[in-house]
Amino acid sequence: MVTILMLKPYKELDTKKAKIIVPQAVADKMPKEFTAQLGILNNGESKERYGITIEASYPYHFRGRPENGDVVKFKELVNAGNKAIEVVQLDWYPNDDF
Repeated sequence: MVTILMLKPYKELDTKKAKIIVPQAVADKMPKEFTAQLGILNNGESKERYGITIEASYPYHFRGRPENGDVVKFKELVNAGNKAIEVVQLDWYPNDDF
């Protein structure tokens, strides 16, 4: 799934012809001007758009509380696809027990 992060300069991008595929939680936070362009695709779902199958899986790469992501699983998935990719896992929360 392609994720588009909407930062302050989002209005500078010409997205009039773009279809923005996001989970419902992201769609709820998008500016109203993008409502017509949004396609909702939640985790575990897949849809075909413009001849491309888009699949949404749990964000294994998310580093935070263990219930929010599985960085070990993320590394396994990446390396299963390409052993040449080095996955570096930093401890962003050294004072936490997870």
